[in-house]
Amino acid sequence: MKRNMKSTKGFTLVEMLGVLAIIAILVSVVSVGVMSAIRSARITGTVANLKNYETAVAAHIAFNEGNGFIPLTKGATTPLAATGVAQANVHVGQVLLASGAFEQLPAWRVGKEILGANSTLHATWNVDQSIFEGTAATSIWTDRARAECVIAGAPSATSALIDEGANTATFVLNRPIVQGAKIVYVKIPNVSIADAIELSKSINRKEVNTATEINPVQRIGKFVFDASATPSLVVNESGTPAEAGTVHCYYFVGTF
Repeated sequence: MKRNMKSTKGFTLVEMLGVLAIIAILVSVVSVGVMSAIRSARITGTVANLKNYETAVAAHIAFNEGNGFIPLTKGATTPLAATGVAQANVHVGQVLLASGAFEQLPAWRVGKEILGANSTLHATWNVDQSIFEGTAATSIWTDRARAECVIAGAPSATSALIDEGANTATFVLNRPIVQGAKIVYVKIPNVSIADAIELSKSINRKEVNTATEINPVQRIGKFVFDASATPSLVVNESGTPAEAGTVHCYYFVGTF
């Protein structure tokens, strides 16, 4: 009588290597898709934050609490309390929070902020007295994502210019910016160059002016940055220079 013998033969080494190779290919394909989706969500979220600043500033000006204006956050006429607060402690977001135009400050998914000491102790905008108030321990926002209100500088046809020493800014847009007007812009520090390029494409709707993607430049439009070897977009920079492989980015919110 013949007995049915079960085979004890397993996978050969070649077969196992083939299976592992297929798995590796599938993982790489899925990983590329996942990373692309993550970057897309990061860019979309950042654009939404910037647009929210535009909406909030317009709402603030319309609110009774806004008194119809945005105060300067940089310059000799910045309305600061007599003690306890300096220009490095204040930004437009605090004004928007006080008037109710913002419920909370945006959470940024791009860039890297340097928080420093007392990062949770914020200056505030006093709606009734129209001044910024704080304490000696109030957090410094020089190296954090924020919105600033400064005086518009001399117009240019070729490049935006952020002068953090003279507390002025100008952007090159389809319509000229009147010199001396108030201009609100958002600064996002230490954005990866890849993210800066994608943000520029999304916001400006055109390719970044660059021969390579190592030192790209975008000096025209609502969203600008300058990662060239000799950057000229920002002069008299008051904060920490951008880290290696990153660039500080600036977004035009509006003039008032």
